[in-house]
Amino acid sequence: MAHNTLLLLIAGFLAFITFFNLTIKIVPQAQEWMLERFGRFSRILQPGIHFVIPFTDRIGFKISMREQVLDIPPQAVITKDNAILTVDGVVFYRVFDSKKAAYMIDNLRFAITQLIMTNIRTVLGEMELDSTLSNRETINSKLLSVVDLATDPWGIKVIRVEIKDIHPPADLQEAMSRQMKAEREKRAIILDAEGEREAAILRADGEKQSAIMEAEGEKEATILEAKAQKESAFLAAEARERAAQAEAHAIASVSEAIAKGKDNAAQYFLSQKYIESLRDMASSENSKTVFMPMEASKVVSSLGSLAELGKEMLKDKKDA
Repeated sequence: MAHNTLLLLIAGFLAFITFFNLTIKIVPQAQEWMLERFGRFSRILQPGIHFVIPFTDRIGFKISMREQVLDIPPQAVITKDNAILTVDGVVFYRVFDSKKAAYMIDNLRFAITQLIMTNIRTVLGEMELDSTLSNRETINSKLLSVVDLATDPWGIKVIRVEIKDIHPPADLQEAMSRQMKAEREKRAIILDAEGEREAAILRADGEKQSAIMEAEGEKEATILEAKAQKESAFLAAEARERAAQAEAHAIASVSEAIAKGKDNAAQYFLSQKYIESLRDMASSENSKTVFMPMEASKVVSSLGSLAELGKEMLKDKKDA
């Protein structure tokens, strides 16, 4: 009797557990479950606890609403210029409509993978080798726009498409390496040539500036020399003018003295000219010997006359 009671209790507990599992559904966070009634979609079960009808309702699909990552396996791609590349990538997507994701496409992850691989071949097939290696951002952008539009009917939002690696064949890599080396050597030669050109330009500019400054200096020196010559000529002319005025004054004084009856005034004038002639003869570079006239005593007497005449002229000036 006790044994039968225990079996009934166990059977009742198992029945309760079975009934509980069939009638109560607990949906985890970030998931949505598709509830089907008699095999037909009924409603979406949001995260939380839900009650269903046993043997009538069942869970058709369990859809994760979190962002998911999908690896794209490596594949061979032929570029526009017939270069063969091995390309792989990664896709980030998220379900925004769980009903469409569950019922509009079979094997969602496989479908996304095939769609990405097909579009990688299409996009890279329209580009040349150099463009595929240097414009990875452009490739990602084109793939994202095409794939996101294609997956929209599935309730999928493709967030990012990234090309991870692009591997050219070994022989192509070697050729590219030689090309890069040649390009670097070419740039080095160009930079050296540009440096020499800049240096030559700077040297020529320096020589030009030096020549200009030298010419300016010569010009200034010529101008200063011309000004100095002009000043010297002006001073010489002024001196000659003053000497002429002094001589004219002297002649006028002598004439005045002669008019007053002073005979020694004429003798003074002639003696002065006589003495100046002797001085010029003595200062000449070619004259080593000076011959004095026999009447040297007259010259001495003329000097006395000059002194007397000078005294008389000074006296006359004071009287005046």
